[in-house]
Amino acid sequence: MQTQPSRQQLAIFTLGAMIVGFIIGNLFFGLISLDFSDVEAGLDPLELSGQRLRIGLFISHFLTFAVPGFVVLYYFFRNRWWDAVNPLAFPGNNLSWVILFTLVAIPLVGVSMWINLKIPLPDWAIQTEDETAALLEKVLNFNGLPDLATALLAVAVAAGVGEELIFRGILQGRVFAEFNHHVAIWLSAAIFSLIHLELAGFLPRMLLGGILGYVFHWSGSLLVPILIHLAFNGLQVIAAYVSGEFTPDTAPVELPDWYIIAISLIGTLAIGYFLETRRVNELPPSPDGY
Repeated sequence: MQTQPSRQQLAIFTLGAMIVGFIIGNLFFGLISLDFSDVEAGLDPLELSGQRLRIGLFISHFLTFAVPGFVVLYYFFRNRWWDAVNPLAFPGNNLSWVILFTLVAIPLVGVSMWINLKIPLPDWAIQTEDETAALLEKVLNFNGLPDLATALLAVAVAAGVGEELIFRGILQGRVFAEFNHHVAIWLSAAIFSLIHLELAGFLPRMLLGGILGYVFHWSGSLLVPILIHLAFNGLQVIAAYVSGEFTPDTAPVELPDWYIIAISLIGTLAIGYFLETRRVNELPPSPDGY
């Protein structure tokens, strides 16, 4: 009988696999970026056509998150890798409730974004944010439906599958499973936000990670946070396509009206308490833990 890997082994191997995937992904991105007619321009992502940039981002993201996630699961669990995270587990009776929880909590993400933008950033962080914004602006500058489809693959599908597999499936569900589930959820959410290296969006991204973590915990299915993550990113891509405008993380945002914040906060806490109290008896066994 195959012994269970230690959480330390799983954490170290996951980090190592992501680093290797990141390096390989960026090598592929570099190959796509090469323009042999103009070597200097070919090394600058902003000089790429939007479609080549989107394809490069998709490959890079997929090799950084999704591929390492599957490699880690297969290496440690072999023929039981699917059961290790059970990605297509039926979400039980709480599917509609976790979707409602997500929708009600979204205004709080806006509040956290407003707070985050009030925090002064060092010069290097501002420069990084500006470079990221310029890159995303080109990714979300569309000339037709093929561009939209590729952007959805790069920004929504690759992120929804790869990031949820790593941060909710492996980190929250396996590496941090020995902790209280609240601790596991927020540790995974903090790492999820930190790894994006975008300080202007740290708080809202961490809060979104926390929401997805609770959705995973209450639904008992990794498929649910994957689809919600995919929808969240995908709707932003579609909005940029329809409006023809891109709003960077550093753009000023207005604080939602106080009553919207109050309704969102009370509703989020109430639905969360309801789901927490009924989870033990009405949901299938959680994928958290061994």
